[in-house]
Amino acid sequence: GAGPVAEATQKEMSAFELVVESKFVVKYANYIKVSTEMLDDISFLEAEIDRELIGNVLEKVDQDCFNGGGGGQLEGILTAGTPFGAGSFANSITGANLVDLLTVVMAQMEGDFFYKASAIFLNPIDLAKLRVTKSTQAEYVDRLMVTAGTMSLDGVPIHTSSNIAQNKYAVCDMSQI
Repeated sequence: GAGPVAEATQKEMSAFELVVESKFVVKYANYIKVSTEMLDDISFLEAEIDRELIGNVLEKVDQDCFNGGGGGQLEGILTAGTPFGAGSFANSITGANLVDLLTVVMAQMEGDFFYKASAIFLNPIDLAKLRVTKSTQAEYVDRLMVTAGTMSLDGVPIHTSSNIAQNKYAVCDMSQI
């Protein structure tokens, strides 16, 4: 109902529906046994905890963020997200590549769902393929930019995770998660 109105006239009312939903907090934990000798070298023990324990927990959280099936674990982006459908773009792009696919997904996200892509997630192998994507004139695609080691497509940063299978991707509006 938003729109221009004259001074001192009735405003349009907006309405929306709130859906009550509950989610359980998922707790991740890990532990190691420590010998008395290890306690003599606290700096080593601290480094091991940082490297092993925290690394193990973060790896499992990353895995579940993309592939979790809910039911006691995180609901994964790839398992719960909206699958891609070519729609009006079907068979309309000659020589389509990954840049084209991601561009279409971002356009559909904004056009169909009113969400603006803020992150793209790819397998590291797919990112490497994207880095070497060239136009038909054998020039690198100028819409792909690398700033401080992070690649972006049309300003949307591209991140990698080994927990995304090759030839899979996630395009997300992170403000909605």
